[in-house]
Amino acid sequence: MYRAAAATERPCEGVAAAATTTIATGTGAGAAAAGVAAVAKAKQQHKKLQQQQQQNAQEQQQHSNSLCSSSNISSSSSRMRRSSGSTATAYAAAECAGAAAAQQQPMQQQQHQQPQQQNAQEQQQQQPMQQQQQQQQQQEQNAQEQQQPMQQQPMQQQQQQQQQQQQQQQQHTSELLSP
Repeated sequence: MYRAAAATERPCEGVAAAATTTIATGTGAGAAAAGVAAVAKAKQQHKKLQQQQQQNAQEQQQHSNSLCSSSNISSSSSRMRRSSGSTATAYAAAECAGAAAAQQQPMQQQQHQQPQQQNAQEQQQQQPMQQQQQQQQQQEQNAQEQQQPMQQQPMQQQQQQQQQQQQQQQQHTSELLSP
């Protein structure tokens, strides 16, 4: 049980060990390059797993408890008894990591859907406010347009009165000047 649990907690160590054995036993530049690529891939997977564990620490504990149940532990331990070396450890770790990734996908989809729902709610809240602002601006513009004719009418009346007074004064002066 302890071996299987250790394999689930450190699934990348088996892959790294397999990569180092590939480098040690392989010949030529091709084998060395493949080994370096495998080590880099193992480090990358380990880094991703660490990030996921930091984000979902409680959920990871629940997943590890449910994934490595009695049937998985017994099958993994029997495989490790039959074979030797890091290959069995890497196989059991890859099996548990694959199952964990399969169960984490719905959670990641749910986390991805939550921001989309939040954005949709924010857009719905912003639309009525924008409509309200547009209506207020239009009402203010209409009120200003209605006030303008009312302001123009007194000015027109005043101009007409001034013209009439000027005409009357001209007539009066012309009458006075006429013999």
